[in-house]
Parts: sequence; C-alpha cells; structure tokens
Amino acid sequence: MIEGALVQEGHLFAAGERVVLERLRSLDASARELWARLSLRTGSGDGGPAGEGEGTPEPDRTPPVFRVASLRYDLDLAGAVATLAAAGLAHTTIPDDRCAPAFDVPALRAACVRLGLPTGGARAILVERLRGRRWVDEPVVMLAHLALVRRAELLYFQSPYVDRATMVVERIGQLRWPTYVPTGGPGLFRDRAALRAYERARAAAWTDADEPLRIVLAGRPTATLAPWRRALEAVLATDPAADVLGLLCAAGATVRGAWALRLDREGRRAEALHVCRAGLGEVDRAAAIALERTGKRLARALRQGWAPLAPLRPAPTRRLRLPPGPRGARPTWIVDGAAIPVEAAVVRVLTGAGRRASHGENWLWTSLYALVFRDLYFLPVAGMLPTARRDGPLDVGTPGFYTRRREAIDARLAALATEGPAPFVASWDGERLAGLYAGETVRGWSAAIPGKTAAAVLGRLAREGWSAARGLPDLYVFSGVEVRVAGAVPARLDQGDALVEIKGPGDSLRDEQRVWHDRLLHEGIVVELWEVAG
Repeated sequence: MIEGALVQEGHLFAAGERVVLERLRSLDASARELWARLSLRTGSGDGGPAGEGEGTPEPDRTPPVFRVASLRYDLDLAGAVATLAAAGLAHTTIPDDRCAPAFDVPALRAACVRLGLPTGGARAILVERLRGRRWVDEPVVMLAHLALVRRAELLYFQSPYVDRATMVVERIGQLRWPTYVPTGGPGLFRDRAALRAYERARAAAWTDADEPLRIVLAGRPTATLAPWRRALEAVLATDPAADVLGLLCAAGATVRGAWALRLDREGRRAEALHVCRAGLGEVDRAAAIALERTGKRLARALRQGWAPLAPLRPAPTRRLRLPPGPRGARPTWIVDGAAIPVEAAVVRVLTGAGRRASHGENWLWTSLYALVFRDLYFLPVAGMLPTARRDGPLDVGTPGFYTRRREAIDARLAALATEGPAPFVASWDGERLAGLYAGETVRGWSAAIPGKTAAAVLGRLAREGWSAARGLPDLYVFSGVEVRVAGAVPARLDQGDALVEIKGPGDSLRDEQRVWHDRLLHEGIVVELWEVAG
C-alpha cells in the first residue's frame, strides 16, 4: 500500500513524510509485521505529527498504548519493538498516566500494592489514585505516524472508506475487486493544499473561522471526496447573512431557498422574491416546490402575482388499520403478535396476504444501479479510475457519471426498458461495486422487476446522481396473484407490481417523495400511498 501511494501520489507527500514511509518499507519482517498488526488494531486516528507536523487532526482517536507482555504474536517482540523505536516509528517512553488504559484492574491493583496505596475501588478510582505517580514497571509501546499512514491509504485507495485491512480480506478470498485498467489522472487532490483542506474538513479542524467559506467559494466540487460539502455544512451552521448565502449559491451550493428566507428575515423582501423567481429554472423540482411556497408568500405580501408551477400528480391512497404497539424511539404496530416498525409491519401483512414485498428504498435502487451499469463503471474515461482496487470511478453516483458516458448509458437504459435488468446483472461475479448492497439478493429480484420500472428509476439516478434517491418509495411489491389485504381500504391489490410509500399517523409526504410519485406515475408505473393507523 505504501509503495503504491508513493508511486501514484508521491508529489503530495512532504520530504519528511517520504522519509518516514521509506523507513516503514525498509523494516525487517518482524518489525514490519508488528507495526502492521498493531496499527490495524488501533484504527487510523491521529498518531502524532505526520512528517512535517501535519497529521490528520482527529484528537479523539489517539493511538492506544500496548503492554508488550500482553502481545501474543509469533515474533521477536523485544527486537521488533526496539527496531520500531530506533526508527522513530513507535514510542516506548510514555508518561505513566497515558499508559493506564493498557492495564487491567489486577495490574492496577498490583501497582498500588508496590506503591503502598490502597487497592480497593473500581477501575476509575484506581487510575485516579495512581495519577501523577511513577508506577509502570514493564515495557510498553505506542505506534507513531498513524495519521501519515492513513494519509497514504487515502491516496492509494482514493477513498476514505477503504483501508489496507481490505487487502488482507482480499488475500484470504473474502473480497474481490473489479478487474480494469487504471486510467491514471490526477486523482482526488490537485495539490497538497487540496489534500490538507480535505483532511481539515473531514475532521472539522479549521485553522480559522473563514476557512470553510474560502473552501466553498473556491469552486464547485469535482470529486466525491472534495472538502466542499463538509465546509458548506460548517458555513451553514453559523447562520450566515444573506450576502454570504448568495455567494454560496453562485459557487454551486443548493442554498437558494435558505438565501430567500434569509433575505426576507433581513427585510429585503423584494430581493427574496426575485431569488425565488429566478431560481425556479435552476433547481430540481423538489427544491422548486419549496421555492414556490416561499415565493407565493412573498408575492402576496408585496401584492404581486405568482405564476404557479404545473401541479404534481398525487399517488392514490390506500388506508390500512393495524393495532398499535408500544411506543419507543419510533411507533410500532402489532402483526402476528409482534411489535414491529411500520415498514416491516406492512411487508408482513402483504406476505400473509400472499404477496412478496421488499423494504427497499434507496439501497435496492443503488444496488440495481451498480449491477446494471457495472461494466460502464470501468469504461476508460480519462482520470476517473486513477488507481487499482477501486469499486467504481471517481464520479460514480454523481451527474458527472452520466455526462461522461452519455451515449453508453442512454443505450443501456433503452435496452433495460425492453429486456429488464436480469440480463445485465447476470455477469456479476461477486466483486465489490460502489453502491451495491446485498448483491445476491438484488440479483435474485432483478428478474421480477419490469424493465420500464428499472429504466425510469435508474435513468433519473444516472442523470441526477444518487442524491436523487431521496424520496423513493419505501416498499417494492412484486407482481403476483390478485389478493385482498385485510384491514385495508381499498382491500383489493391488483396482480401487478407496485411501489408503495408508507406513512404513519402524523407523517406527511416530503417534496422529494411527491416528485418521485409524479415522475413514476407519468411513466405508467403503479405508485401508492399507504396510510397506516390504529
């Protein structure tokens, strides 16, 4: 992993960092194995300065201390620890108070006995009793430069969600990466400054109050790992002024609605109305609905007209009565004697009536997206596959995925509509794919999902990105015999498949859900709203 990171992205490491990484590469077998094993146990938090003192700032994930005597590896442990310490890759002189988490209660009590201190009490009392004293009388070790190795992992895998542990899983045959030819390219970070900005954004460790705003205003994000989104969240958390929201909107942030509301709060009502009117053609339909609500209110206050948007077609409603269960974090409903959440309750009711249904929502469709577009993930698009061991291109799940492969994706959607998804998922052989969850389950269902339905949903996800999956209906009801659903009005359920949105008492449809209903109904796909009540 280190070798690959140095070859692929060596220009993003400082000179001191390259020295440390080369030391890791050149360790003898025992020392290298010990460092690797302990680093996987410690996670990938901040192990102190990375090279030039720029470790990924995650202070809540400092590396633990290990008692050397507690390690059970078939290694020359004393020699390996000494080698790591001599190379500056581990610490063996550690403040006693810092070592306390490595010692169990009997060891802490033994230390109290040696110092003539009382031995009673819980662990916290023993630790407090030893605080400030010299009590550690055995070798301990704490790794250094964990943050630097995490940086190397990020640059090697080009993903914050994958680390070298996946290479171990791969080698024992439990994970398969797709086979493809890397396309090269600059990767996720154009320079070291962008890398550092990402690391600070991920840890929310800003160097000054204005840094998040500068990151957002630097321009639109070009890759899924840009610090842009986290920086935007940090700026919005400060309740910025209207002029700042206007700058964010110009930089590509979807904050037009917040901008209009803030202008209104600042007494700039005419400007707020202009923002609403101008934005209707620049945002997606769900955001336009929210803008329309604000715009109508402002227009009435200013005694001006408002041209309404075309109405959305609502999904037909079915009402289902179920016995309510005990209320906890969320309401439950009693089906077959069990108190279960509303989605699971409706699935069980349908199963009892003789129809198969899945609580799918987003994961069902992003999984189908991965399986249907699997081969298109790895088309030789410049810069989108910068390294090996990726589960998809850099732009997967974004509108750029469609833009860069428009002709191939349009052809696949046309074929999908006529042939259904099954032929396109049949060749999947268990490799890891971005967006894929429960691959075998979804592949098994693929023959039962009509091509028209799959093409309608996947076409929108391809063009707008996975964020458009917000609002997809809760359940997919597979076709089967016509049945009557006890407790439902109307009770008759046709034999065709249907997408079902479920709402309990007090729940209301979100704008994103209403948009999905309209679009699916426009495609001739059955969508229903089921209202569950006691």
